[in-house]
Amino acid sequence: MSWTNLTLILLFVNSHFLYSQSNFRPEAIRFTLEGDLQLKLGNLDQAIANYSNAIETDRNYADAYMKRAQVFKVVGRYPESLQDYNRAIAINPFSIYLYDKRAKLRMISLDYEGAMNDINQAISMNPGNPELIDQRVDNFLLLGDYEEAIIDLDTLISIHSKEDLDFLKKALVYLEAGDFSSSRECINIALELNPSLSLAYDLEGLLYLKEERYSDAINSFDKAIELSPGFAIAYYNRGLAYRFLGNKEQAKNNFDEAILLSHDRSNIYFARGLVKKELGDFNGALEDYNLAIGFDQGFQEAFYNRAFIKKLLGEFTSALADADLLLEENETDAKYWNLRGSIKQLLDDHNGAIRDYDQALSLDVEYAECYYNRGIAYLTTLRTNQGCQDIEQSIKLGYEPAVHIRAGFCP
Repeated sequence: MSWTNLTLILLFVNSHFLYSQSNFRPEAIRFTLEGDLQLKLGNLDQAIANYSNAIETDRNYADAYMKRAQVFKVVGRYPESLQDYNRAIAINPFSIYLYDKRAKLRMISLDYEGAMNDINQAISMNPGNPELIDQRVDNFLLLGDYEEAIIDLDTLISIHSKEDLDFLKKALVYLEAGDFSSSRECINIALELNPSLSLAYDLEGLLYLKEERYSDAINSFDKAIELSPGFAIAYYNRGLAYRFLGNKEQAKNNFDEAILLSHDRSNIYFARGLVKKELGDFNGALEDYNLAIGFDQGFQEAFYNRAFIKKLLGEFTSALADADLLLEENETDAKYWNLRGSIKQLLDDHNGAIRDYDQALSLDVEYAECYYNRGIAYLTTLRTNQGCQDIEQSIKLGYEPAVHIRAGFCP
């Protein structure tokens, strides 16, 4: 076959493809617009169905893949979202927007390397884009790569019109890196540029919290709230400071206010639950832990504390179910095994409790409370020698309650 004939065939194939696309694309656009409408109405399943119809109609319509990917991400179907972004980028490999979106998906999917590759690709295509550089700063911050984050922030400061916020983010990076002096310096610069920047006072308060200067932290949070009365996180942070000072009622009041302003943040319900537990309101604590878990099904500390509260309330079977869930997610945390052992002990499954304590101590050989708990389990089942050995080890590791047990039960 001659090159001339091959060229003609290729031209014919391409012309046929373009002709077919021109026939199918309007119908695909119609399905996509219907998907957009369903999305606005909150009908996510119907939106996905319409975007899928658009893709079936025209498999080279990148916009439909991109929009379906966004909805898949919203409903937590991350692998399918990634597949759609991959297809959209294969069709349109020069879209900065698509690389940016895929980078964000990869970050929440914990694919940090892939996310960084995508954001670097986007920046290489538009080197001076401050939004992309700012996103890379966030990525570096999540990865703990503070030096690279500072380099990008210095670049932002040189090209950006939002210098006060850039210096504030730089202060946050230094704070996370443990460089409190540099953090304070950047906060002061941000406040010189914008004296009414409530975020700066909030970050200053967090810096004081790190330094355990709780009264100074409260003063800073006061200023943040005075400047922005609806600043829910400042109320939350001020609640933390009051709790560290031992003022639990004031802490609870601040958490109450934070929840009124932002009622869907699991960490605020969790913090209020801790305070309620310390105030002796176990049922109130249980309610807050339930709310925290309702907003974040992966909140392991909330599950742990809920199981502990259920144990205190005598809801042993339900507490055991929470402990089982914790261990399904993470078998390497000694305190989860110790918790489940203590619940089994209350259910009179002493041998099962001992097996859990064994597992906890295999993970943490200096877990004083666990030696104490296992010692009690041995003593309960009349294995005095083993029980007293564990009680003695617990005392050596500084667990005071074990002293009274040794005096009463060990020769």
